Amino acid sequence: MRLHLSILALPVAAACQGPAPEEAPEAPSTVRPHVVLVIADDLGYADLGFTGALDIDTPRLDALAARGIVCTDAHVCASVCAPSRAGLMTGRYPQRFGFECNLAGVGGLPEGTRTLAHGLSGVGYQTVLVGKWHLGAQEHQHPLNVGFDHFTGLIAGSRSYFPQVANPPGAERRIERDRVIVPEEDFEYLTDFLADEAVRFVHQRDPDRPLFLVLSATAPHGPMHGRADLLESYADRIAGDRRRTYASMVTALDEGVGRVVDALESEGMLEDTLLAFLSDNGGATGNASDNGPWRGMKGSKWE
Repeated sequence: MRLHLSILALPVAAACQGPAPEEAPEAPSTVRPHVVLVIADDLGYADLGFTGALDIDTPRLDALAARGIVCTDAHVCASVCAPSRAGLMTGRYPQRFGFECNLAGVGGLPEGTRTLAHGLSGVGYQTVLVGKWHLGAQEHQHPLNVGFDHFTGLIAGSRSYFPQVANPPGAERRIERDRVIVPEEDFEYLTDFLADEAVRFVHQRDPDRPLFLVLSATAPHGPMHGRADLLESYADRIAGDRRRTYASMVTALDEGVGRVVDALESEGMLEDTLLAFLSDNGGATGNASDNGPWRGMKGSKWE
């Protein structure tokens, strides 16, 4: 699946578009950068301002794209959530370890699988995952057992964006913070809560270690739940209810990324951070996403 990938702050592979250097580069630095990886969920290729959206406001992501590098020929190794994320987290084709489809039963990462978090932890990084996991619910697959020092989020692939106080969701859809369940009444809107948790980890990081932070959003994956103020802001601009809700979910994600960037800047970390933003697969279209010029959608094998 073809994706947009926006990277801020440090040079990346030549496959990405960027200005040609005017002079020879300096020798590589021995300083280890902080790494922040933001993963959207079921985001359409053309649903950000810098990829052509005219009806959805994404000023913070557009600013990152303008300041950084946009990879226009970026692909993921699967067209649905879980195997795409498995490939990203392991650096391996997920088909090579039995992970070609979304999870069913007791599927997920095989025991003993090494992840990006293992690798970065091994060279001194503090490793943090915030948000959606979706790589298995067995004990050996828990984020804290595959290289992450801290985890705030849900084990499953999706859940309500609004708290379910009267009827809490099942265990895999409950929000946990390092294995302690977060009460449903402790948050108002999931996308905002996850962004705030990422900000918290930036401010409370170990000052003696570089930070590897993954913000794995559920937005704009279903269920289609929009924040009331954002729904109202789109009321006179987008006619269809589903597209309006989708737009509000994307804008909430944009706001959250902006708060993370602001936190990095306030801590004096931004210029020493490699920040990458991408989506796990193509837009699902059932969520009213727009894949622009590319044929197909989430679950298909087209670009």
